[in-house]
Amino acid sequence: MLVDYESSDDSRGDQDSPSSDAEGAVFDFGPNFGGEVSQPVEPKPDETKRDEMKPDMEKKEFRFKKPTEENALEELSRKTFSANTDRKIDWAVGLFKAWRQHRLKTDVVEVFQIGWCNLDVDDLNVEHLSFCLCCFVNEVRRQDGKEFPGKSLYELVVLIQFYLERKGVFWKLIDGPEFKRVKFTLDNLMKKRASEPGFERQGAEAIPVESEDKMWKNGILGEENPIQLHHTVMYLLGLGFALQGGEEHRNLCAPGFDPQITVQKGKG
Repeated sequence: MLVDYESSDDSRGDQDSPSSDAEGAVFDFGPNFGGEVSQPVEPKPDETKRDEMKPDMEKKEFRFKKPTEENALEELSRKTFSANTDRKIDWAVGLFKAWRQHRLKTDVVEVFQIGWCNLDVDDLNVEHLSFCLCCFVNEVRRQDGKEFPGKSLYELVVLIQFYLERKGVFWKLIDGPEFKRVKFTLDNLMKKRASEPGFERQGAEAIPVESEDKMWKNGILGEENPIQLHHTVMYLLGLGFALQGGEEHRNLCAPGFDPQITVQKGKG
């Protein structure tokens, strides 16, 4: 226990008073000693350390911008596309709107009961949008009145999906479980178009033997240096795989032998 000797009982007289050197001293006589307790003095904060911390606090304030506004955050969180893709998206959505207006003028509207077809794409619910897309890909035509290839129909649906993503609606119009009807409609139409005349896929043009011989003679192809070897490997890989379709790969065979790629069923 801390006791201030100067404030102790004065009745002890001058002979009991401490020397002048001990005046005002504070002694610790333990917790059981009775007397007046002196409160410990709180240490003053180090002003120099506080001044040294000020530059760090100022640096932290400059590390962060002011709070982002809601409109700016909404604009930043939207999915963006290239300028070319944006033009395709606008074309696909414009074509869908034109089909929608044409559909509303026909007598079939009453049969199918799709009066809600006058709504925008992003205002339709899942059921209505699924039905509209199935009708759209089946009825849409090119400007000359001819059918779209199956690949173009697929691209139209994907572009409409991009439009919805641009609006903040993230529905999978082809792979989503709610739009299986759209996927099945597209698959059937693509198979049908692929079998119709005029929609055959054009294969890659064959490289003449003379052109290949010329590349060998001129040193473009060869194995004499790393550059020639690189060109040769790239050419042979492209010729054997990139320019060949899946059906051609499956029909690979050596002269006079069965196809090289066969499927063997396991026993049992």
